[in-house]
Amino acid sequence: MSSLPLPAVYLLFGAFGALALLLVRTKTNGEEEGFALIGAAAFVGGIAGAFVHVAVVYLPALQDHGREHWPWWIDAPVCGCVLGFSLYMSLHLWHAAQRSYLWACRRRDEEETPGFRLRRHLWTVAAMAVLFTAILALNRVGVIHGPIDKALEWVITLLAVSALPLYQTWVLPWFLYYRGRTLDAREHGEVREWLEHVRKTRDLPGFHVRVQEGEMVNALALGGLRRYFIVLGRGLLTTLSAEHIKAVLAHEIGHIVNRDTTWRAAAMILGSAALHLVYFQFVVFQQDSLLKELICVAIGAPVFWVILPGLWQRRWEYHADRKAVEIMGDAEVVGQSLVCIYDANNVHVDAPGWPHPSLRARLKAIGFSGANEAPGRAG
Repeated sequence: MSSLPLPAVYLLFGAFGALALLLVRTKTNGEEEGFALIGAAAFVGGIAGAFVHVAVVYLPALQDHGREHWPWWIDAPVCGCVLGFSLYMSLHLWHAAQRSYLWACRRRDEEETPGFRLRRHLWTVAAMAVLFTAILALNRVGVIHGPIDKALEWVITLLAVSALPLYQTWVLPWFLYYRGRTLDAREHGEVREWLEHVRKTRDLPGFHVRVQEGEMVNALALGGLRRYFIVLGRGLLTTLSAEHIKAVLAHEIGHIVNRDTTWRAAAMILGSAALHLVYFQFVVFQQDSLLKELICVAIGAPVFWVILPGLWQRRWEYHADRKAVEIMGDAEVVGQSLVCIYDANNVHVDAPGWPHPSLRARLKAIGFSGANEAPGRAG
């Protein structure tokens, strides 16, 4: 099949998927879950397929045209934006399908508000466009100035391997949460006082505490440019008692003290380097095959970016739980806070998440008295 009909095929799948989602959306009961899921997969797969096709078929032609007709400072931004946006689309297939499904079934995304999600996507798309613009610009300069090509080759490699992991784990949280809401002094005065006492009595790295709007009943520890961030979901603050919120904060402080966000960034950089080597060994050095490119990215990205860092992160969760027990001085309150979170998210006590261990395993690890008698559901 020639290159021109392929985007039409992708867009046709996207059109059928969009129609399926709209049909389910018009229903009031939202019972056609299977149909909605198929529609979401068709819609996202079709649209993403078109973008990926643009990246692997039309982008080389665009680059050849740019070399002949455009100066490098125009060619690099244009190609960088196309490549960055295409890669961004391909890396967010699952989340896009999930949200398309929720929209069609009239279900609410309980983790993020629409405005926050839009800001996250816009910042990430812009960052990827800038990243690939820089890579392509350096590459063009190296081609023009032959003697410095080898030095730029190492710079380009280091930039390609480390930029996205560092952006996701360190830079993006700063954009999203630096101006975010803090704990309200009237509603959570007791928690704020306890937190200040912990800061003063312990030698802790600097961190900010922010509240994520939405119904997320969970908390996150993230890296910032200068300080760490502890992010508490609004749903967690309205569901848990003050004592349990302290225990959750103690767990996230454990992640910060153990430098887990830094280790996660390091693991992702190592994964990026491994994927980079695999890609060049099996794709570039084998005279570029579209099938090999797709296989390499489809298999390598989840393995090196999700699975391998996730194996380490399970150990980090145990360590953070033990640190929370040390800070609180009470394994029972830490265990109860975990039970409340798992119960609010309707997670089975023996169901392992990714990358979190099961609730029962975590309760046993901290010596929680009711670990063996925990019911099927966390509550």
